[in-house]
Formats: sequence, C-alpha cells, structure tokens
Amino acid sequence: MPLPHQNEHAIDLIESPETWTEVLEDSSDGLALQGIFLTGKPEDLSKRRLQMINVPNKCRWSYHENEAFDLFKFFDSHTQEQMAAKLIENGGYSIYQEMVADLDVASFPSYYEDLRSGSTKEEDMSYMCEWKRCFIPVATCTFTWHNLFLSSTVITDLKKLESLIGEEQNKQCKTILEKYGSHANTTCTFGGATWMKVESTQFSEEEKEMQRQLVEEIIDGEDYFFA
Repeated sequence: MPLPHQNEHAIDLIESPETWTEVLEDSSDGLALQGIFLTGKPEDLSKRRLQMINVPNKCRWSYHENEAFDLFKFFDSHTQEQMAAKLIENGGYSIYQEMVADLDVASFPSYYEDLRSGSTKEEDMSYMCEWKRCFIPVATCTFTWHNLFLSSTVITDLKKLESLIGEEQNKQCKTILEKYGSHANTTCTFGGATWMKVESTQFSEEEKEMQRQLVEEIIDGEDYFFA
C-alpha cells in the first residue's frame, strides 16, 4: 500500500524469514496474498477474494521508522460510511485513497435493498459520523514478478478452461475473476492502526450544526478519552 513519504531502511532481496512468511499468510486473513478485482467500481474492490499467489520465496523488505500519520473523514450518510469502512478494511489504505472520491451510494446493490425497505433513506436523513484513523507503518514487503507463483487452486481452475469452449468457457473466466480477482498485490505495508469513530443520529435539521460541532470537538479532543 503506497504511503505518505516515510523514512525507510531498504534491505536487498532476501529469502522470507519464517516469521515474515507467517505475517504474509496471517495478517488480515492473508490479504497480502489475495487478488483484487480492478474494474473501477468500489463494490468490486471492497470484496474479499481467495488467495491468488503463494508466499514468494524471496522479496524485498523496507523497514519504516514508525512515523504515524492520521486519516480524518466526515460522513453525513450512514450507507457511505459503511461502504468506506468496508473498502479500507478489505482493500487497504491505497485502494481506499484511490476510490473514496468515487463512492456512490446508489452504485451498491445493498443500497437498493435498504432503499426498498426505507431504512437507508430514513437513517441517512439524520446521521453524521467522523473517523480518525492512525496508521503506523513498520515494514513494506515488495514482490518481484519472477518470484510470484499462482496458488494451486487458481491453477486448477485455470486448467478447467482447456476443456471448455464458447459460453461455458466465458462463464469459467468470470468465475475465476470473481473468486480470485484480476491482479495481485506486489507491495504490501504492515504495521499497526487505531480507529476512532464518533457518530450522531436522530437529530433535527435545526440541531444538525450543533451536532456536527460536537462530533468534531470529540474527535479532535483527547480529554474525552483520557480524563
């Protein structure tokens, strides 16, 4: 995940230590090894895919000096806040930064389901929320293309294409993209993150400005949490 400028200590291409292999396999349920489906639609990027690549035999590590940076974001739509949270948790910081401006409530199928029930429209009319997320990068792992190998399950599904033709082959291609995505991550940053979320609901239009000031006061102040 590309980050704001950080001081780094680069290390040459090395064999992945056992502990770092575990990091790649286990962090965020193996998110670093999962594929992403690049379609330009936030809903596709926010979905979790199956493992696309194996842990590389070698990769390049860069260690950061733990320079934390903050992300603030205000929402006046509960649906948009949920979509943004899913995008950053399943897609990562860089995917979030690329797609957050394109978050369109009406583009998500779940929105239409909620709209039919009336819950989304009613909830969004009196909702506001602000995030404060702090990221602390520790190490970045960069994969080189000649050390990347597809997982056995991807290879098995790809081999099925050899015996299919026409529409059946097209269906299998779509299945593979849905399951594994279209691209693999080649740069992954690991570290820590904290998340503070303050929200307000069920207020009148006259109370809206006061509620926003209160939300901002809480998210900016430490006394509410450390007094």
